[in-house]
Amino acid sequence: MDDLTLALATGFGLGLAPWMPGTWGSLPAAALGVYLQRISLQIQLLVAGCLVVLAVPVCGAASQLLQAGDASRIVADEFAAFPVAVIGFPAARKPWVLLAAFVGYRFFDIVKPPPIEQLESLSGGVGIVFDDVAAALATRLVLTAAMVISRHYRAVVR
Repeated sequence: MDDLTLALATGFGLGLAPWMPGTWGSLPAAALGVYLQRISLQIQLLVAGCLVVLAVPVCGAASQLLQAGDASRIVADEFAAFPVAVIGFPAARKPWVLLAAFVGYRFFDIVKPPPIEQLESLSGGVGIVFDDVAAALATRLVLTAAMVISRHYRAVVR
């Protein structure tokens, strides 16, 4: 069972990358985020919610097995959280929007500005996962603002 937990937590080895393991662990989540745009919002929310809920015990157990807190090898949190940034956001099908979401998510996940940083201090898997969920929500907020500003600018220019 420990092997399965570690396999899931490390993204089946993506988290073992020698550099930027969180970024590598987020890449499949970007593909999932694009795929989710093809289905109903209710199913998107259900999938995203299930991923987050399942990631909490997996990340918590892996953290205990590795005796390392939020170890960089644990990337199930990135995989579970990134779709939150793009669910219900059909513009994410456009490559530049998806790239902006991915870069924004990685920025917020790495820099961890307040209050994201404080969430990481929550115990176990909750802290490991919910700082990433907050990074995804911050990304979503920035993307939404950028889209609104972009629409407003195009309307003014016309």
